[in-house]
Amino acid sequence: MNEFDSIRITEKGDTLSFEMTNELADSSHEAIFFLIRATSALIASVTKDDADPKEVAEAFGKTFSRHIAQDIQDERDRRAEETEKAKGGEKQ
Repeated sequence: MNEFDSIRITEKGDTLSFEMTNELADSSHEAIFFLIRATSALIASVTKDDADPKEVAEAFGKTFSRHIAQDIQDERDRRAEETEKAKGGEKQ
């Protein structure tokens, strides 16, 4: 039996967990590309027949960009807090 590249996403409360197989497990770039293509296919499958494809893509792109920017900022804030806690812990 052949194993295909796949990603399993599990939600645990406010946390998402990813399990990846084959090349996806070895390359974060491949995993990101895989998820973007899967998202694109999902959007295409639920888009109404009378919707303008370019408008749908632009609306999704804007929303996705805002989420990416916020996630990057949140991650930076989280790292800064961890660094600050670690520095505070060293002083004690």
